[in-house]
Amino acid sequence: MNFRQRLEHDAQNIFLNVDFFAEVVELNGMRVKAVRGASAAYPMGVVGGSLPERSITLHLAEVDLPEGVDLHREVSFQGERWAVEGLEPQCGMVRLELARRGW
Repeated sequence: MNFRQRLEHDAQNIFLNVDFFAEVVELNGMRVKAVRGASAAYPMGVVGGSLPERSITLHLAEVDLPEGVDLHREVSFQGERWAVEGLEPQCGMVRLELARRGW
């Protein structure tokens, strides 16, 4: 097994294992395993406009990325509408950055 294959294997079996780091989340109507990364909350008016903004980073397997999730599109995450601000494939994984304005 080469390094890339080992990395993909570990991502699936350790990093995305719900017994270790991952959790099951709802993304565009599908239940997928993901690891929540950085999240932030900005008060009203700090980012622009008058509503507060929240952001979150998710890491999930590239093969688990639901259809319709693409850069600068709206997605459903945990029953709320979020905007895709970043989408970066990384060795069989995807780093997904989501942002949401409002309460």
